[in-house]
Amino acid sequence: IPCEAMTLGDKEYRLPGIGAYMDVAIKQGDTRAMSLAIVAMILLIVVMDFTIWRPILSWVQRFRLESVPGALPEEPLMQIWVRESKILRLVKLFFRHLEMKHRVRKSQPVAPVAIIREFAIKNRPHFYHALLGAFRAVSLFQKVYSPRLFKVMEFLGVIALFSFTGYGAFKLLVLLAGVPPSTWIVLIRNTLWTFLRVFFALTLSTLWAVPVGIWLGTSPKRIRIAQPLIQVFASFPAPMLYPIALSALFALGISFDWASMCLMLLGVQWYVLFNVLAGALRIPRELNDALSLMKSSRLDRWRALYLPSVFPALVTGWVTAAGGAWNASVVAEYIFYHGTILKTGGLGATLSVATSNGDFTLFAASLTLMVFIVILLNRTVWSRIYLLAQTRFRMDI
Repeated sequence: IPCEAMTLGDKEYRLPGIGAYMDVAIKQGDTRAMSLAIVAMILLIVVMDFTIWRPILSWVQRFRLESVPGALPEEPLMQIWVRESKILRLVKLFFRHLEMKHRVRKSQPVAPVAIIREFAIKNRPHFYHALLGAFRAVSLFQKVYSPRLFKVMEFLGVIALFSFTGYGAFKLLVLLAGVPPSTWIVLIRNTLWTFLRVFFALTLSTLWAVPVGIWLGTSPKRIRIAQPLIQVFASFPAPMLYPIALSALFALGISFDWASMCLMLLGVQWYVLFNVLAGALRIPRELNDALSLMKSSRLDRWRALYLPSVFPALVTGWVTAAGGAWNASVVAEYIFYHGTILKTGGLGATLSVATSNGDFTLFAASLTLMVFIVILLNRTVWSRIYLLAQTRFRMDI
């Protein structure tokens, strides 16, 4: 929705697509149009899952490097249909017939082609000497002029890059210099609110996604049943469900300040679940079988095998989910609902307000602050957690 429908000051930009259609339906409060957009998106996701993702997932299972073979995946319906379809078989035979006719026709050259071929054979030595002379000229140019020309082009490219970057940084500093200190205080406060929402969204995602992901990933039968459903839910764009989710949250008496965090949760929880699921699928079967032979308790298996095995994947899920949560704050903290604008204190809402009002100074300050916070978290928090995952929680055999 934000990519296909955008308001910048007094101008609106829209692209043809389901996202722009849903944006108009949300602003007009048209429940029927929103329902049709949701149905269209579900059909699109199901068709892509049937025709693309399931065959790819089945094909990827061939490249698992394990000494103990896992459960053989079921052959996807799309692959069966392509192999057994009589219509596709007739189409394949038709194209093979056309290819054979083309080869036969190509092997029998017509008179002009024969004349050109005979002329080329007779003058082959002249062509050879001309081509050799051209190669020698190019080689001489590369030896004499190419290094110098490359260095000059490289120097000019570096100067152009630094000039462009310096000009952009100067313009940004000019914009930021016009922001009063009171606005910076408000922005820092809004950043703190958004950070707390991101933190709680990650915490809630972890609390349910880690046990569910491990429980599904350690059973081939369960993963075979649940994976298609999870893929459909995860592929569905969360902003299209925001009006329905808000109606349910408001019916429960939840204020928009807390509801915005729940809206973030709708999108970021799948990052954690899929990464945990991928980590659970990579748990060595040899270790699992060894713990079964040792008659270890379920608690010991979770503590000694499951959680350490999925922790590196969980860290990746945290990082991607955090980035997705900061992005989702722009939509979750400022939203149209039944013809009115709902907003709460947060950096995402500030960015949306600045975009709608065309306030580029406030937009530059908010975006700079968000980029600074994300880079600071990556350099301090996530880098240390990544180091811990690489050094302490590695389950290499």
